[in-house]
Amino acid sequence: MYNRIRGFAYAALFAAAIAVLSFTVAAQQVPQQPQPPANEQLLLQVHAKGDQVYICKSDAAQFTWTLKAPDAQLFDKDGKSFGKHFAGPSWEANDGSRVTGKAVANWPSPDANSIPWLLVTILSHDGSGVLSRATSIQRVNTQGGKAPASGCDASHIGQEVRVPYSADYRFYASTIASVVDQEISAIEKQVVEVAEAMPEDRFNFTPENLNIPGHDYKGVRTFAVQVKHVASSNYFIWSPLTGDKVPENIKDGNGPADLKSKADIIKFLKDSFALGHKAAATLTAENMLQIPGNSKSTRLYLATFGVAHAYDHYGQMVEYLRMNGIVPPASRGKSP
Repeated sequence: MYNRIRGFAYAALFAAAIAVLSFTVAAQQVPQQPQPPANEQLLLQVHAKGDQVYICKSDAAQFTWTLKAPDAQLFDKDGKSFGKHFAGPSWEANDGSRVTGKAVANWPSPDANSIPWLLVTILSHDGSGVLSRATSIQRVNTQGGKAPASGCDASHIGQEVRVPYSADYRFYASTIASVVDQEISAIEKQVVEVAEAMPEDRFNFTPENLNIPGHDYKGVRTFAVQVKHVASSNYFIWSPLTGDKVPENIKDGNGPADLKSKADIIKFLKDSFALGHKAAATLTAENMLQIPGNSKSTRLYLATFGVAHAYDHYGQMVEYLRMNGIVPPASRGKSP
């Protein structure tokens, strides 16, 4: 089972990484304006052409043209149909993938007669396709689309007007570094919580102690050594990415022999995951398939294998807790 978990974890991370590489394009900067989060990069850019639809409404005797929805067709860089933009606000690609977002910032267009530029945070995804990974959107290079300055009065309540506009929409997605870092954070939380859940007086527990008839547990690692093995392996796997030297007291996969107390072992574990975060930060779409130093594996493989390996031993550590009548932290509040 744990090998399947490890395989699925690596496959998912590899698929996400390949998607980052496939859709990375050079972003033109929008100077001095709100930018997407630093851990996002440009996924793609499309051009919109259509209308901003306004409806005449009244509020406390004030009459205003209020935006009802955009209604535009989207085109790729070659001018081919990409999809559509409509109420939500939503953007839908021809492959069926769709995102809906909320504007979190706006700033005036350089053209005073055009609608503002926007920064949009994506709130929901539907379908699977080119927009599935998008997390933020910029609306830039707007032309037209502003609400009429007049014409909305008591005699026109409920009337709609369509104002032609065009704009570029830039879709952003998480970088490969941030994707891997999130996965490292997820397994770090699981492993550290399991290590902290085991009482110190049982840290040297091994299934061999149970003397189960017909068992095949002879020589298996103690719980403490399981934890130290995860940490030591993290150093061996991730140090080629960061250029850090493996600590001298790590002689093999079982970790430093001089680490005995629960507190020291957990600190060792946490320090090893700190190296993992440092390793993830080195990944880019350009270097992730390179082989660092004397390694025989790519940067991407090393970064993600550390996660998969930790998941494998996390499963074993969970079983050690269960053998001691301890409900694993991830299962607390659920049926054991």
